[in-house]
Amino acid sequence: MTNDFYRIRRLSAAAASSSLARRGTGFLAWIGRDIPGSALAASAAAAALLALITVPNLQRGAEFETATGEVRTIALADGSVVTLGAASEIEVAFSDRERRIELASGQAFFEVAHDPARPFHVDAGAATVRALGTKFDVNRSASRVRVAVLEGVVRLKAWAVDADSGAAHILRAGQRMEAPTTLSAPVTQSLAVIPIETAAPGEWRQGRLEYENSRLADLVADVNRYYAPGVELDESARDVRVTASFRADEIPVFLNTLEAELPLSVEQEPDARFRIAARLAHHAS
Repeated sequence: MTNDFYRIRRLSAAAASSSLARRGTGFLAWIGRDIPGSALAASAAAAALLALITVPNLQRGAEFETATGEVRTIALADGSVVTLGAASEIEVAFSDRERRIELASGQAFFEVAHDPARPFHVDAGAATVRALGTKFDVNRSASRVRVAVLEGVVRLKAWAVDADSGAAHILRAGQRMEAPTTLSAPVTQSLAVIPIETAAPGEWRQGRLEYENSRLADLVADVNRYYAPGVELDESARDVRVTASFRADEIPVFLNTLEAELPLSVEQEPDARFRIAARLAHHAS
């Protein structure tokens, strides 16, 4: 199962009218169907909530976090805006010399105000991103940090890989990269700049979760930030790769579709929790 890559091409009427379908991206893989109002209501707990917080005269030590399914927009004193994803946490530390934010967990989209006198840094575990007046997304899970650029340029330093060389990786608009979250994480290959071929970074701010050749483990980690009952993923299925698009309020329908499209076993418990495993591994147990 390792590194298998599945593309699911079932385009529903809802997908055809989405912003992604309008872009005509043939590489887009869609999992989902038209959902009746009752099903949407049943999964309303997974829908993202949006709030706006203005932080005046912010200097050092301000912390922000979101609950499961909550999305929050934070306007910083320098004019930058942070959209904090579900079940995520940041700490903001501004000084006269620099602007620094730590993404302690989860996901955040940054719209950075230009200020060459005060560089803007985002620390996410063993990775540091420096922005130069740009818009970019950072997603931190237990094993890796994913960075994607919508506009402008960022410089990514992956300390687990680049500590000895002092090198940094330049990412431009339409590019993404993954790096280890911790210094102790095994590094099996060199980091690569990957072109973004489907969804624009930050689509999740409109309630749509997008994945392009992503590990199922990373997708499930995100889903667990939006879906309160939770998803348990067996080790046998962690490295299955999939490209998919679905709304945060469609998570139960999306998960129930996986078994028909991929070699996976998907079970839903009475408490609404899901369990996912590789099909062969499941039948052998």
